[in-house]
Amino acid sequence: MKKSKKFLAIFLPIIMVAVVALGVILPTSLADKEDTETKTQPATIVYADGVEGSEEDTGASTASAGYKGGSIFLEPNSTFNMQGGTISGHKNKYGGAIYISSGATFTMTGGTIENNTADYGGAIYVEAGGHCYIQGGTIKNNKAKTAPAIYVEKGADVKVSNEAEVKDNKLRINIEVSEDTVEVGKKGKGIQLHYLYFGNYPQTYVGDELNGTLESWYTENSPTAVKNYVNKAYADATGNLNRTFISYKYTDGELYARGTSYRYTDGSSYTYKDTTTVKANGTTVWFKVEPIKWIVLNYDEYVAGEPIEILAEELLTSNIRFNKSTSDGNDWNNSWIRNWLNSEFLNSAFNSEEKEAIQSTHLKNNITMGYDQSQDNTEYYPVDKETDDKIYLLTYYELDATGRGNPLGGTSNYRYCSPTDYALSNYSYMYTSYETNNRLGTNYWWLRSAGSRSDLACNVYHDGSLSTSSVVTTYHYGVRPALTLAL
Repeated sequence: MKKSKKFLAIFLPIIMVAVVALGVILPTSLADKEDTETKTQPATIVYADGVEGSEEDTGASTASAGYKGGSIFLEPNSTFNMQGGTISGHKNKYGGAIYISSGATFTMTGGTIENNTADYGGAIYVEAGGHCYIQGGTIKNNKAKTAPAIYVEKGADVKVSNEAEVKDNKLRINIEVSEDTVEVGKKGKGIQLHYLYFGNYPQTYVGDELNGTLESWYTENSPTAVKNYVNKAYADATGNLNRTFISYKYTDGELYARGTSYRYTDGSSYTYKDTTTVKANGTTVWFKVEPIKWIVLNYDEYVAGEPIEILAEELLTSNIRFNKSTSDGNDWNNSWIRNWLNSEFLNSAFNSEEKEAIQSTHLKNNITMGYDQSQDNTEYYPVDKETDDKIYLLTYYELDATGRGNPLGGTSNYRYCSPTDYALSNYSYMYTSYETNNRLGTNYWWLRSAGSRSDLACNVYHDGSLSTSSVVTTYHYGVRPALTLAL
């Protein structure tokens, strides 16, 4: 992640190297990017009293997400003097806040440009022939895939004074949502949804041959651990962890997680994806640490440039109780599984930049008996039960026919879900009478909704139906995390 810094005002040809630290990028051309339509506005825009924070307050014609400049587009030969105020919270592909056309001049002597987002130039985009003079004020907390503060085309004129403050502008990670779709749910009767890859987690068994090779390499070399993958298994009386998987970088440059297999009691016939039998309890096993595949639950919002909600395509692990004991209840706020998702899982599956891209989501949570009620019903969804989480589970209500809130809702065929190989070595059930696009075999998976008694929580059965189960005895249920990304 690149940090922005203040530096003395100097001419563009001299700052070819230094501007990288500022979050300024100097490309040779824009030929590789598609043209975008621009929106006409007055030839000259001068603000003697500064600029306020919204389109309505600026008095300027502003650019929507389909045009250049998230807030203000300066057409050729126009002038914009910013002496105060704030431009905040805008988005655009080119210039999160301001786009400066060829011949246009932007001068900033005061005010703040913050919390804007773009693909190129989180705060400002300067076209070849444009003039950008940052003489004062603050440019901070903007984000872009390229140049989080200012994107400068070759041939543009940019000067930044040491009187200006340019700081904490950050690169957005490059996350691509698929153009094609994948079948989710029951094979042949599922729903087609878009997907993406984000984060990494142990998933696929490496196979018997590589398993032996990796174990020999590990035993002979005692390699250094590069990342920990902690699995909170079923809770004992003290809440101790009973198993840890650690990943190592092998000589091929890939990460592999090493641990001990624990298969479900009657799971001697279960197989990994390579058709080998799931290893018996106590057997050392290695898994590939792979990108996690997520399905997109609100693709229309993604197209509109809004944050996207994503759900793991497979059950990433198992053997996680909803809560430590029946006396601890079914409250999501205080649940064991919520803590695990937002601590061990969050920290092991995502790097620092990825964690920053995960938006904290405000969630409404029901009390006992309220799982089939509308989330607008404050009797069953009181304010004091609301939470803000990075990682969470879906609810009974949004998957139920009457409370349908996402594409999996209302149809049991869409809710079939298979475990990963890693989950199968964590006590996962696998019902081989049911099949998804990923494999023969499905399992139960937890929801965050409280059930009909204080010792029950909601879940999805192996056949896609909705039910409730004990918060503590069903430790072999799968975990299917959800989260929201601010792209």
